This record gives sequence, C-alpha cells and structure tokens, in this order.
Amino acid sequence: MSSNVLLLMGSFILLGFFTLTTNTSLIRNQQLSMESEYIITATGIAQEVIEEAKTKAFDQTTVSAAVTNSGNLTAPGSLGPDSGENMTLPETQKTGIWLSAERYNDIDDYNKYRRVVSTPKIDYNVSVVVAYVNPTSPDTYPASRTWAKRMTVTVTSTYLTFPVVLDFVFVY
Repeated sequence: MSSNVLLLMGSFILLGFFTLTTNTSLIRNQQLSMESEYIITATGIAQEVIEEAKTKAFDQTTVSAAVTNSGNLTAPGSLGPDSGENMTLPETQKTGIWLSAERYNDIDDYNKYRRVVSTPKIDYNVSVVVAYVNPTSPDTYPASRTWAKRMTVTVTSTYLTFPVVLDFVFVY
C-alpha cells in the first residue's frame, strides 16, 4: 500500500511540474508575441518619419534652387527648423496630419524633432537626429558640410525592452 501512495504522490508531483512548465511557456510566448507586435509598430512609425522626410528638399538652400558648392548648405550647428517652422514639441497628432509634414520643407528641419504616437494599446516616443556624414563612410560625422545627411530615428516606449533605431542617409 505504501508503494501505491508513493506512486500517487510522484504522479501529482509530475503533473504539477508539467502544469507549471506549460503555463510558464504560454506566458512567455504571449509576452514575446506582444513585444514583437510593439517592435513591428515602432519600426513602422520610424519608417513613416523617414518617408515623410524623403518628400522634402535636401537643404533650405536647395528648396528653390540647385546648389553646387557645399559651403552654401546650412551650417552643421544650425541644423533644425528655420524661422516660421518651429512648433511645440513633442508633436502629437490632433488634426489627422502631422504639422511637420506641412511646415518642414527640408531634411535638416527634423533635427531634434520629437513626436508622440498614440495607438490604442500604447504610446511611442519618437526622436530624430540629423547630421552631416561623410558620403563614402556614412558612420563618420565630419565637422563640415557635405553632400550627405544621416537621419537617425529612435522610437521608445515603456513596453519596449530596447529602442527601435532606423537610420537613413540622404544624398544630394
């Protein structure tokens, strides 16, 4: 009789272990699925900012005319919105279109730009940095004007374990 009790206790221990392992796996899979959804959404948001910037001129000086001397481009320390293009940041979409799409006319206007994108589930914080880069080595940031600008879009959220970062190099 004691061997039956031991077998029964062993069965309950195995059943408990199996149930605990199964529940842990299900919870972990659900968390991974949700995080994957958040990462995909964050990537789409970053790509949206880059696509918006692609419709703009390379530089304020190239909005209405071609430039042949890189010295005529905006100074590296002056990258950002020009007068009349400033807005309250972070921008939150209230009217169906981002103000940046309406007000900004060149790529470097997005330097130090911030946006909050609210979805039904979570809010995403977007920040943008634009800087001149070496056209042949886009990871090199020279102190002078060049024919290439790199836009780095970073998307964060309290639900993301790491920021989503997308880079794009614009070449004139």
